[in-house]
Amino acid sequence: MGKNRAVLAIPDNYPTNPQAEVLMLEGVPRDYILGVIVPNIPLKNRLLARYPGLAVKHVPQYFGPRHDYIHWR
Repeated sequence: MGKNRAVLAIPDNYPTNPQAEVLMLEGVPRDYILGVIVPNIPLKNRLLARYPGLAVKHVPQYFGPRHDYIHWR
């Protein structure tokens, strides 16, 4: 069933369906990764220890449901 982006007030930079994924069969070169966002501080600390210089942000809100999630149940 189609969903109307305007009715759901989905920003232009969001995929229409919150379950959308991108599959990279060959991986992504490190030079293309500007940074990562993580849900918790322990993960942030592990990544910073393993990849010095990587931009890592702790933003737990990114891992919760979107405002339009009720329409996708």
